[in-house]
This record gives sequence, C-alpha cells and structure tokens, in this order.
Amino acid sequence: MKLLQQINSSIFYWLVMAVGAIGLEGVALYYQYVIGEEPCVVCIQVRIWIMAYIIIGFFGSAIRENLIALRSMNVLGVITSVGLFERSYYLLGVERLWDLDGSCDMTAGLPWWFDLEKWFPAIFEVKMPCGFTPYIFFKISMAEILFAISISAVLATLALTVSAFTRRK
Repeated sequence: MKLLQQINSSIFYWLVMAVGAIGLEGVALYYQYVIGEEPCVVCIQVRIWIMAYIIIGFFGSAIRENLIALRSMNVLGVITSVGLFERSYYLLGVERLWDLDGSCDMTAGLPWWFDLEKWFPAIFEVKMPCGFTPYIFFKISMAEILFAISISAVLATLALTVSAFTRRK
C-alpha cells in the first residue's frame, strides 16, 4: 500500500497519465489524417474521455501535494477510466456485432454548452457511423487495444484511489 501511495503522490504517475493519453490521441489523429480512417461517433466519445485523462494528468501533477486535491483527482481518474471502459466495451461490441442498443448516429451527442464537435472539429467531428476499427498490429484492432487499455486504467486508478483514501495526513 505504501508503494501505491508513493506512486500516487509522485509527479511521474500523473505525467505518465497525461503523456500516455496524449500518445493515444496522437495515434487516433495519425490514423485519421495520415492513414485516412475517419472517426465514428464512439471513437469521438473515446477521444473525449482520453482528453479528460490529459487534463486530469496535468492537474494531478500540479496539485498532488494537497491530499484533498489529490483524492479529487483520483476520483476523477476512476470516473474517467470507467467512462473510457464503457465506451471501449461498446466500440468492441459494435465491431464484433454483439447485440448492443444500436444507437450509433452521426453526432457525438454533446450538449450545446459542451459542443466540442463544433469548437474543435479537427479532433472531435464525427465523420462516419460506427463499424469496424482498423488493425493496429498483429491483427489486433483499435477497439481491442482500447478495451485492454481501459481495463488497465480502471484497475490502476482504483488501486491508487484506494491507496489515497487509506493514506494518513
């Protein structure tokens, strides 16, 4: 538990979260603009959750010395990882043709006051309906990789959040 507490309060953990998320966004943009794989609505929703990781990672690195703020960032990290897991699971389900709710339209479904699709169309504009995601390597699809990353993120953020709340002042 002490090791988890040390990791949680280190700048390294929070910057790895932010930089790793920037890397994921970079891969998505590479596939969109270089390879020509247009993003679907669920892909854009995944990008939004990953963008939240970037913000949380940078804020966490800046405020990690304050226990209350650190715990807040941990809770936000768990919420973000669960949101990422849900969207990754849904995307994998669409790709594998599992019987999901079938709601896959051409808008990100964002409210007017948070219209990232309109404000930053180069990153968040939906270009196609849901379907198959491209293979990244060894016949492993982007959806499968995102699903594995999201499971890892849920486990890591939960473990570090528990360590933060068992920490004494």
